[in-house]
Amino acid sequence: MARTWAVGLALFAHGISTFGGVATLGDASPFVQLLVRTATPTFVFMFGIMLELVYERRALFDGMRPVTRRLLLRSAQCYLGYQLTVIAAVIGGYLTAGAGAEALVFLQNSRFGNILRFYSFAMLAAIPIIWLRLRYGPVIGVVALLVSRPIVSRCYRSACSRPIRLRPPQGA
Repeated sequence: MARTWAVGLALFAHGISTFGGVATLGDASPFVQLLVRTATPTFVFMFGIMLELVYERRALFDGMRPVTRRLLLRSAQCYLGYQLTVIAAVIGGYLTAGAGAEALVFLQNSRFGNILRFYSFAMLAAIPIIWLRLRYGPVIGVVALLVSRPIVSRCYRSACSRPIRLRPPQGA
C-alpha cells in the first residue's frame, strides 16, 4: 500500500511539474506540494524495509554472495534506468547535450531520474550494511547508517549542488 501511495504521488508530482499545474492550484498549492513531497521519503522508508525483510533474510539462508550479486544487478538496473531518463531529457530538449553528459556521470541533475541515481548508490551501500547487520546484529546496522549518513549526504549534495539547466522543448 505504501509503495502504491509513493508511486502515485511521484507520478502526480511529475505531472504537475511537467504541465505547470502548480500555478493553477492557487491557495492549495503549498498543501499539495507538501503532500506530493512525501513520495521520496516513502520510497526511502520502503527501501529500508525491503533491505531488512528481503535481502537480510535471503542473506541468512543463502549467504552474502547471492545477495551481493542481486544488489549489484539492481544497482546496474537503476543506473541504466537513470541513463535512459537522461537520454530522454536530452532528446526531449529538457537538457543540453553537455548537461546530459554531465548527468550521466552524476555531475548534473536529470529531469525526473534522480531517485534512480539514489537507488544506484543505495543498492551498493546496502551490501556492507547487510553484512554488518548479519555479523554484529541490528544495532551495528543502525550505527553504520547513522555514521554514513553525513558522509553520503555531503557527497550526494556536492554532486547535486549545481542547478539543473533546463531548456524548453524544441519547437515550443
